[in-house]
Amino acid sequence: MPKQSGVVLFFALMALVVMSLAAVALIRSVDTNTLIAGNLAFKQSATASADTGVETAIKWLAANQTALLNNDSVNNGYYASPQDDAKARFTTGSSLATGTGISAGKDTSGNTISYVVERMCVAGTVLPTTGLYKAKDKCLLGAASTRPSSQTTKEYGTAGGNLSSSGDQPMYRVTVRVTGPRNTLSFTQAFVY
Repeated sequence: MPKQSGVVLFFALMALVVMSLAAVALIRSVDTNTLIAGNLAFKQSATASADTGVETAIKWLAANQTALLNNDSVNNGYYASPQDDAKARFTTGSSLATGTGISAGKDTSGNTISYVVERMCVAGTVLPTTGLYKAKDKCLLGAASTRPSSQTTKEYGTAGGNLSSSGDQPMYRVTVRVTGPRNTLSFTQAFVY
């Protein structure tokens, strides 16, 4: 019998190691793609749930169209003027109000929904009960247009046309924060009036 040197066995073991490494790389690649797709789905769910927060904030505003809106109501997540110092006001979830229409601030997907409403007026502005055009220098006003199904905005201090006491309303910035079940975080803003 001829003496065997084992070269074939060495190459077979090398091929087995290379195939094992390729299999591990393929599994990791598929696992990473699945993880990315899952994260995107949770992010999309959180962003879609933000609409519930916006609608809840709009309902709260509609229910409180009184002199209450001239002052901050921190417990309800409402500020009578813009809070541009976001670091001091928005870093913790405790300063965010949860919507009353949402069970414990969560939707059916397990997203925690919170919102903050800011009136787009200069600090200390008290809106008159009639003749809102008097506040045109201190508030960003949303105005009904003369064209059907069209709306416009008027900046601080600009006439922008004929301001009336019936169609012009102060603008409100609604910022919604949604935290998903896998710590997905989504912020959405809407301007309403």
